[in-house]
Amino acid sequence: MIMIICFSGTGNSMHAAKVVASIIDDEIVSMNELIRKKNREPIRTDRPLVFVSPVYAWDLPRIVQDFIMKTNFKGNKDAYFILTCDSEPGSSERYIKKLCVQKGFTYRGMASVCMPENLLTMFDIDDEQTCKKKIAAADKRVKGLAEAILDGCILSDDKPRNIFKSAVVNPLFYRFCVKPQKFRTTDKCTSCGKCTENCPLNNIKMVSGRPVWGKECTLCMSCIARCPVEAIEYGKKTEGRRRYHLEDRDL
Repeated sequence: MIMIICFSGTGNSMHAAKVVASIIDDEIVSMNELIRKKNREPIRTDRPLVFVSPVYAWDLPRIVQDFIMKTNFKGNKDAYFILTCDSEPGSSERYIKKLCVQKGFTYRGMASVCMPENLLTMFDIDDEQTCKKKIAAADKRVKGLAEAILDGCILSDDKPRNIFKSAVVNPLFYRFCVKPQKFRTTDKCTSCGKCTENCPLNNIKMVSGRPVWGKECTLCMSCIARCPVEAIEYGKKTEGRRRYHLEDRDL
């Protein structure tokens, strides 16, 4: 059997993890919950590890890299990586291989899966019909990847590898695009506190009935995308933009 470890902000990667779980009939460990609870207990398994994560600016998110580096994995060290993205993963594989060497993992391959656009602080979100088409295609691809993992195959990716995007654009993304101070609430806010509950970094606190963002942020989009009344904005960039969160659906 396989241990699936997933990080997900808007639901794309969690959905992919659930598709994998439906094929291999095994559990999903939520990286979000472990990070939020600051749980650093060793992860013990005699099963291969399957990390399911989004791509942030053409690389594995720093929050995911940090979790893997700081977590003590005991037992089976075979590691597979399934990455969700809107287009392509850049040269993520290059850095994942280095990470595996540092952790003593046996790298068993990486594959990317195209999912709906979710970075609404920078881009327009796909319309509903486009989202459904992408999710249907993603389901088929992920099922094939899960079956390949069950058969002991090494995963490979057929997307182009752009070293420039990962090496140059990624640092610029974190420096200039991840600005938690730009988050704000409108008069729609009902003080429900869902944003605080969904933040994997505990970066949002309720102050006088309104959420306030701290300095720690990974721009996972969980707060703004999952607000039940769409009361959260990111400066003026998100005004009028469609929200996207992939809720649970039949597999």
